[in-house]
Amino acid sequence: MLIWKTQSLDSTIASVRYRCMLPSQALEKKGIQSLIYGRRYPLPLHSSAQAIIFVKSFSNDDVKSCRTAHKLGIPIILDLCDNIF
Repeated sequence: MLIWKTQSLDSTIASVRYRCMLPSQALEKKGIQSLIYGRRYPLPLHSSAQAIIFVKSFSNDDVKSCRTAHKLGIPIILDLCDNIF
């Protein structure tokens, strides 16, 4: 199971749609389950999570969640979704 953390669950926001919802839907078709959270604290983390993915989410509570994930041995991915071009 993958845990996705975004600042919003609003699919009209392009970064939420392209960087979180569409990839999670594609992964679901391949049998990989996902949980998506937006602005919900604390994040429910457990050792069965394969990874936690932060999509443009940079709060202090996210740092706390990263510490918990690290202690549980859960890989942490930070997707900045930064268009530098």
